Amino acid sequence: KVNISRIYIQEDMDREAKFELLGIAELYLNQNNIPEAEEYAKKAVEYKSLEAHYVLGAAYYKRGLLTEAAEEMRTLLKIKPQHLKALECLFHFHMDSKDYKPALSTYEKIMAIESKPVEAIKTGKKESFASEGMRFLMQEVDALTQRKLVPEAVQLTQIIIDKLPANIEAKAKMAALLEIKGLNKEAAQSYRKVSGLYFEKGQRDDAEKYSALAAKLDPQKDDPKTAIPEKKTRKDVVSFL
Repeated sequence: KVNISRIYIQEDMDREAKFELLGIAELYLNQNNIPEAEEYAKKAVEYKSLEAHYVLGAAYYKRGLLTEAAEEMRTLLKIKPQHLKALECLFHFHMDSKDYKPALSTYEKIMAIESKPVEAIKTGKKESFASEGMRFLMQEVDALTQRKLVPEAVQLTQIIIDKLPANIEAKAKMAALLEIKGLNKEAAQSYRKVSGLYFEKGQRDDAEKYSALAAKLDPQKDDPKTAIPEKKTRKDVVSFL
């Protein structure tokens, strides 16, 4: 492939050279040969390959050159705003830089694109980045908590809730953080809200789990508006017979 690319370059076959150089860069990137991937991606960029910006950015990212990596992804996204791989790399760049608001904005864009059936088929991934990204966000909250950086963990969790108000997992995480801070009444109130949300979704086990956590922190008589109805027995189900 390298020799073929040289021939294309010598014959001034720019279009062919562009695709060949890109293919070489992608091959080296997949082999984790970062210096060669970077070299050929730069050559492909010279021949006006848009996709080469992603390969070059990925090579920079693997080298720890986060600013340079982000710049390449942004250049590509100006032309291809729905380039999922570039958006995913940009998400990780923001997370690594602790720029949580831009990270969540990028995450929202990825979710919007992945919600389109055509894009889901294109990626061919078994797990959407929406799931993968949320797991990454929750792990970041846990890491901050383990390092005793509870205010930072609370800040990140609140950003997630503000950006994704329908996300129950983030609200459950916030309740746990309130408990860590010793705000038991507030934590219990949050746990009860989470319990109610899970019950509305038909996830009874999760609803009962968070109801129990609330009761442990702040025992009180069940409010009829928030109490989880008792499970129906078979006798209840067939009582009309």
